[in-house]
Amino acid sequence: MGLVKRLLDANGDISVSFICPNEGCESEVEGEVEDADFDYSNDSPGDAMGVSTAVLTCPECGTEYDLTLTAGPTAKTIELDDFPDVEVDFEDNTYARDRYDSEYDDFLAQWEPAEPGEIFLAAVNELESLDYGSTVHPQGKDAFYRMLFVQYIVLLEAYLSDRLISTVVDDEACLLRLVGAEPQLRAHQPKLIDIAKDRDYVKNHVKAFLQRASFHNLESVAPYFKAVFGVEIFESDAAKSDLVNAIETRHHLVHRNGRKNDGTYVVIGDNEVSKVKSLMRTVFDRVESGFSSYAAARLSDRDTL
Repeated sequence: MGLVKRLLDANGDISVSFICPNEGCESEVEGEVEDADFDYSNDSPGDAMGVSTAVLTCPECGTEYDLTLTAGPTAKTIELDDFPDVEVDFEDNTYARDRYDSEYDDFLAQWEPAEPGEIFLAAVNELESLDYGSTVHPQGKDAFYRMLFVQYIVLLEAYLSDRLISTVVDDEACLLRLVGAEPQLRAHQPKLIDIAKDRDYVKNHVKAFLQRASFHNLESVAPYFKAVFGVEIFESDAAKSDLVNAIETRHHLVHRNGRKNDGTYVVIGDNEVSKVKSLMRTVFDRVESGFSSYAAARLSDRDTL
């Protein structure tokens, strides 16, 4: 069973409490709201949001209140529908250890990527060797090219994730720039007790956020690389359009076995594979160039101290 499936099956109830906003009452209202989770496997952030509702009754005045729980990628919120300013007290379990597979959670907490650029180039060489050195049965050609197409995007996704994470966890200045560039991170409101218990709270929170981000959604992660390395990952508007189309094709291949929304099949051949490889390599070169400039400047700063 996959991680996302386990998350969805792990839903229970969340205990909540708030002070009745009915004038003259101010009694404490307590109850439970059905839990929900953000679907990290969904390519659309809007569709990935988890939502549940509940109705709680004040024990003193009998007023009924509608509550809505919303699960985002980094935090959950619970609000009274008609009284959004009323603070609802609950424990956000977005990153609670018992909600994830313990072994996978331990892996994420301890994982540090190796040199991302070298890993990407080595993996590309492996794919090229597979492409140019394999004899594929004619009946398997279509599947073979689809596999290569998707894998080139997967390699770039892994590189972008590794390069960004390895940088921000090692440099507080980059960490701050990333937090400033991402509204969900910038608006996150931890409790003082959480910060007091974990001196690396911000770093760990950002790392977990990035580990669960969809790096094949290039438009959504492009601002991260602009903020941290000062680079535009899109070479031009035309390249951006081609990349967006390639990501959409990847979606059709992975989630619909190659069918488009209208039911027709995506055709992938040698030309399409060569083009997506070139597009991915261009993004890699641009990010790696920005990283090299950043690394050189950081080394120079250290030498002058």
